[in-house]
Amino acid sequence: MSESFLKQNKNKFIGVVAAASTAMIGFTSYWEGNYYKAYRDPKGIPTICRGHTKGVYIGMKVSKEECDKFFIEDISPILLEIVADNPDLIDQKGAMYAAGDFSFNAGIGAYRKSPMYISFKNGEWDKGCNYFSNYYTGIWTSSMKGSDCRFDKIKKKYYCKLKGLVDRREAEKNLCLGKISVEDFATGE
Repeated sequence: MSESFLKQNKNKFIGVVAAASTAMIGFTSYWEGNYYKAYRDPKGIPTICRGHTKGVYIGMKVSKEECDKFFIEDISPILLEIVADNPDLIDQKGAMYAAGDFSFNAGIGAYRKSPMYISFKNGEWDKGCNYFSNYYTGIWTSSMKGSDCRFDKIKKKYYCKLKGLVDRREAEKNLCLGKISVEDFATGE
C-alpha cells in the first residue's frame, strides 16, 4: 500500500473503519479481556483495557468508556491499513473483522505475511477464512508449563500451542465465514 493511495482514499474508508471499530469492541474484549486497572503483560509492559499500552503506567485506572475510546484509537489505524491494502474487504465484513482482530492480536506485519492476507487479496474468501485456524502459537523465551511447545534451535525460542489462541483463531475463522457475528459478543465485557 502506498502512502499516496492511503491519503487519497482515507476519507472513503473512515466511515467503514469507525463502524467496524465500534462493532468489534465486544468480540475483541471477549478474547483480550478488559481490565480497568493497569497491569504488566507477560512481557512486562504496563497495559490496560484490551491491551492498550500507550501512556499506561502501573496504578492507572480507567472507566469502561475510556477503555472503549482506547480500543477505537488502537484498532482504527489497523483497520484503515487493512481496507487500504484490500478495499474489497469493505464488502466482506466478517473477513474484515477477523483480519482486524488477528492484526490487533498478532500485529499487522504478521497479517500481511499470512496466507489469509494473500487469499483475501486474490478474492479467495473461504480459503482465507479457513487459514485462521493455523495461527495458534505464542513465542516465548522459556517453555510454558502445561503447554505443547517446540524449541527452535536457530531462533532460540519456544513456540507454544496456547489453548486461548486456538479458541480465538477458531472464532476468527467462524466470524470470517459468517458462522458467528460481532453482535454475538456485543456487551464489550
